[in-house]
Amino acid sequence: MTDGLRVLVVDSESATEEVLRAVLEPRGLRVDRVRDLTSQPDCGPPSLLVIDDEKSSADIRSSSGWAGVPRVVIGSAQINGGSESDGGQYLQKPFQYPELIRLVDQLLSDRAA
Repeated sequence: MTDGLRVLVVDSESATEEVLRAVLEPRGLRVDRVRDLTSQPDCGPPSLLVIDDEKSSADIRSSSGWAGVPRVVIGSAQINGGSESDGGQYLQKPFQYPELIRLVDQLLSDRAA
């Protein structure tokens, strides 16, 4: 189900990408990272965004270029119910990687449906 799909990690810390790559690539996902939304790689839109930056999440919500791209926002603030108002999922720090994998699988399944 996930083979060939691309996850774009938006985070200023390379350590986050390394951990997410170790968790997601064995599941058949390709993982790329950008520090912010102005430096998106030239490989087309990703299948899913994982954002470890609440400011970038706000930037995405205000940009029509990201409409329809599912996302998981990892942050320190509590959002009621674990989901953003426009369909993204929110994961509060600290979190367990099985939670992230469950959200990634759920969002990619929803997108395929």
